[in-house]
Amino acid sequence: NNTDMIDYSILDAPEITNRMFYPESMWWPPENTVEDHRIPVDSNVSISARYYPSEPSFPAILFFHGNGEISCQYDMMSRYYTRAEAGLFVADFRGYGLSSGTPSFSSMISDSSAIFMYFESYMATQELAGPLFVMGRSLGCHSAVAVAATYQDRIAGLITESGSASIERSLQRLGLPENSPQVETLLDMHREKLKSISIPTLAIHGAMDSMVSIDAATELLESIGSENKTFQVIPKAGHNDLLMLGGEQYTEALAKFIHENSK
Repeated sequence: NNTDMIDYSILDAPEITNRMFYPESMWWPPENTVEDHRIPVDSNVSISARYYPSEPSFPAILFFHGNGEISCQYDMMSRYYTRAEAGLFVADFRGYGLSSGTPSFSSMISDSSAIFMYFESYMATQELAGPLFVMGRSLGCHSAVAVAATYQDRIAGLITESGSASIERSLQRLGLPENSPQVETLLDMHREKLKSISIPTLAIHGAMDSMVSIDAATELLESIGSENKTFQVIPKAGHNDLLMLGGEQYTEALAKFIHENSK
């Protein structure tokens, strides 16, 4: 069930890509112990990432952000992950931050593998004990789920935030008949991929999210095969204000999940 075997190129159509990605190339230098990374993902494409280190003995979170964010914007938010006693490595998509290239669905999925392998070997060279968790927020859930499905024997848990890993709606935008063999095959393989995930999973979602409904998040959690699943709803929170409205609850849920699955 290797994610790399799934051909997602049908989702690279401009009518999907233009609504899915909003690349921005701004950046500012890191402060204190924070580090910037450039990850080669293709012959002439590299991805920017920012690492917020913690204690070497603490777990680490490989984080894929939403479609309107850049990794350096996590300077403020990183403290919530530090409080949860975890290092945070936030990776960009192509065309975001200092990354080169142009974003697309299929490259987002294939790049997530290269990013995972890069960070895993970085942890080894820095003698970071781990364990390693993978997390996705909103659009980044697609990357996190792909990494979890492919490398679950090397990952302690999967965390999704304000996300759904559904591709149905994107496929509908293409106006292809639902029973076309190409669409059916892709949907089947995508569902099998979700079902194959057996590692502990935590979903965090705002009760008032109008971008990704709480039903979509429930559906994602239900479609994941793991028997160890937790759903943390943040009351009153929407899609972009979870930390603002539920920072304490968010950090507690994260810390508990990480702690329980780091033994």
